[in-house]
Parts: sequence; structure tokens; C-alpha cells
Amino acid sequence: MMYDDAFQLMQEKHVLSIVLYLAENGPSRKSDIYGAVSRGTRMPDKLEYLERTGIVQISNKDGRGSLISLTEKGEKVGELISEIKEMIDRN
Repeated sequence: MMYDDAFQLMQEKHVLSIVLYLAENGPSRKSDIYGAVSRGTRMPDKLEYLERTGIVQISNKDGRGSLISLTEKGEKVGELISEIKEMIDRN
């Protein structure tokens, strides 16, 4: 999965939902994200790309599975997505 720019990435199905989920719930296991967002076969690819672009960090700190968290950059993106969602929901 290759993207020419960040805008194209954000248009991919479930990418905004992944970032919003992490912004609202904090660091989460892949299984929790998949359960809340989608169990689609391309979800691992999307998480990997979000990691490569510096939006998320994937780690195995506790040995029980991967933990996904937003980076500082990802937190800023998450805040903006949340603000946009709130603006739309208001009306």
C-alpha cells in the first residue's frame, strides 16, 4: 500500500477511525483496535503505514501482544480529527 501524500492516506477506509479510536482510548492492543474499528484483512497494513508516517508507535512492551499508541504527531492529528468530528456532530 503506497500513498502519494498524507491526504490520500487519510482517505483510506478506517484510517481516521483508527486515529480517533487511539485519541479517545489511549494506547491499545491491536485486537482492541480491530474489534472497535474493523477486522478487515488490510488493517495490519494500515497500522504499519501509520507507523512509517510517524502517526503511531507499535511496541511489544509487555510480551502479551503489540501495543499501539499515538506519537506526538499522531496526538495532534487525533485532536484535529476530534475537532472536525465535533463540528460536524453539532449541526
